[in-house]
Parts: sequence; structure tokens; C-alpha cells
Amino acid sequence: MRISFKHFKTFQTEGVGVVLFFLLCTSALVGSHLYLFNIKFSLIRIIPILSIVYFFFTHRSSYHSNNTYYYTVGFFFIYTVYTFIISLSNWEFVSFSQFFNFLYPLLIIYVVLTFMYQNVEKFLYYFYLVCYIALYVLSVFALYEYLTGFHLKGSSMHLSINQARNLPTTFYTNVNDFAVVMTMLLCYFLAYRKNILNSKKHLISILFILITATCIILTGARIAQISLILFLLFYIRKFLFKKKTLFFIIGGVTIFILIIYFFNFADSSGQTRMNLYRYAFVSLFDSYFLGFGINMDPHYFSTLNNYDLFKEIINGHSYLLGMLISSGLGIFILYILLIIHVEKKMAYYKIDEFFMLPLLYILLLFGPSSSTFFWPHYLFFCSYVAYSYYLEKSAEKNKPNPLLKERCH
Repeated sequence: MRISFKHFKTFQTEGVGVVLFFLLCTSALVGSHLYLFNIKFSLIRIIPILSIVYFFFTHRSSYHSNNTYYYTVGFFFIYTVYTFIISLSNWEFVSFSQFFNFLYPLLIIYVVLTFMYQNVEKFLYYFYLVCYIALYVLSVFALYEYLTGFHLKGSSMHLSINQARNLPTTFYTNVNDFAVVMTMLLCYFLAYRKNILNSKKHLISILFILITATCIILTGARIAQISLILFLLFYIRKFLFKKKTLFFIIGGVTIFILIIYFFNFADSSGQTRMNLYRYAFVSLFDSYFLGFGINMDPHYFSTLNNYDLFKEIINGHSYLLGMLISSGLGIFILYILLIIHVEKKMAYYKIDEFFMLPLLYILLLFGPSSSTFFWPHYLFFCSYVAYSYYLEKSAEKNKPNPLLKERCH
């Protein structure tokens, strides 16, 4: 077949898009501690943001409107504008850098959704490759940390009170952040390669999964461990449980035990988290359900009379509750409705491993203490939206779902 200039331009456009997408995901998943030629690697995220104009004019999509896509873009637009307006009333507590740190992840969302809208199937596949590579890199680094005691200077393990614990954090400051990202990476990898246990050819991949799961266990992050157990139970249901009734009985007992396991810890960390969660909801009454504005967690918690309940912690320890404090009840409900919409699409078209991902996403976001400050979870949420969007688009065209089949790489 003769390759025309048109074919070359299409390949060039797609190739640039793939490279930018990998740079975007990589810069998120390695955090801000990796430097390249004395420049923070995270600055590479700026390249995909600037490229959004290029893609709009050179690779426009011919798809008609899709509710899932527009609901997502619409929500984040409303979220951005509303929170900015609320912040004006408390502007003396908000610096320009805080506003930029709030706006920056939302710009990332628009860029990622643009990539998704161009070709959703390739988006899902490329993000699967990102997860695959990231799991390798993070696992190797985590095991090296654990065995040698080496940590990057930005790691919380460098603090004198944590040096005896020697927990892996890789490129993140907090061990819980690393555990959450690793769990979401592994769950997406398994959801995409859903038939990985069907063939003996995948013994190496199974060993790889065991290694990555071990890294998550080594972190000691309870919510990450619980989420991984729940996903693996759902993942292997077809291989171990011949009857659905048996699966639901064992699954129900497992969930009950895990809940007891989580809430039975009466340590200071667990009590502090419960206090933070409780007063995050109390903040609604103090803000008339409207929210306080951008990054107002520190200001809110530091003004409470019983501040000693929080052990000098000044954030909600939850991305969702951080949204509740900053943007109020309306935005919080809209976000939950968006997640429910995505989950309903998963359930309606095909109940498979992707069905579990939005549920675990909500659970995991109650885990990392700095989840209001790091943004990799936005990439995962966009991938769930993309899969929901893909199912809807495939159903409209009466196409089979190739993502449910085993891929050969």
C-alpha cells in the first residue's frame, strides 16, 4: 500500500500524542522528586497542556456527542469556576501559588479527556502500558528502598521519627500516597488484562503481580490492603467459585472481617482520621453548605477550638472531604453523581473487573493523608470515564468489546 502524505500526517499526529500522553502520565506517577538535568521532571507536564490547541486543530474527532464525556467535562468546569468564585470571599487566605496548584490538575483533566475523545480504545491501551511500566519501576525502587533503607530526601522516611520504620515511598513523600497509586495501577492492569489467569503463558505476569502486591503490603497502608483484597476476590471469582451464591457469601464475610479489621484499630492515627472526617462534614454548617474556597482545609481546622483532636494535622486526609470543605455540598453531590453515572454504565453494559474500579477509587481516596495535594488519581478517574464512554460508544455501533478479550503483546 502506498503511504501518502495524509497517512504520514495521521501517524505523526498520533505519534506525538502518544509521546505527550506518556510524558504526562510519567510526570504524575513519579511525583516531584525526580530531576532531569537539574530540572524537575514534573515540569514536562506543561508540554501536554500546551499541545491541546495542536490536537484540536489537527486531529478533530468525528464522534457525535456523548453524555459521559460531556458530563465529566461539564462537572470539572463547574467545579473550577464555582470554587474560584467562593475563594474570592476568602482571598486573604489564598495565595497565587495555591490557586495555580488548584487550577493546574484541572487543566490536566481537560488535556487527558481530549486524548481520550480522539480515540478511546487507544487511550485505554496506552494507559494500560503506562500502568505496566510504572508498576515495574515503582516495584523495583520500593524493594530497593525496603532492603537497603535508602530513601529520597523528600520522603517522610527521612524524618527521625520514621527512620526505624523503613517503609517504601518511592517518588512520593507519604507512604500512603505511594500505596494508593500502586493499588490503582495494579487494579487497572488486572482489569484490562482480565484473562491473565487463563493461560500458563502468563506465569511471569502472575509472579510480577505477586511482587507488586508485596510492595503494597510492605507499606502497611490499611485501606490500600483492603482495596487490593476486595479487588482480587472479585477478580478470581470465576476461577474459585463455581456458584454465584458461594461467592457472595464468602465475599460478604470477607468484607465484614475487613471492616472490623479497619475500625478495630484504636491507635492515634485511626482516632485522628475519624475526627478529621467528622469535622469535615461539620464544616458544611460553618460555610452554609457553600464551601470555603481553594485549599481552605488548613485554615478551617486551625480555627477550631478543639484543634488538639487533630494532632497538628491541617488537611482532611481525604480528597473527597477536601472537596467538601473547599467547594461545598453541591459540588460534592455532583461529583458523587458523576461517579454513580460512570458506575451505572459499567454495570449496564458489562459487569467485569472495571466495575470494581470506581468503587475502590472512592474507598482509596480516604487513605492518603496528602490526597488533596497530589493529582495522579485524576488520571485513573479519567480512565474509568474513558471505559464507560467506550462501552457506550461500542453499544451504539453494535460492536463487540475487544477489551474483554486477551491481547497478545
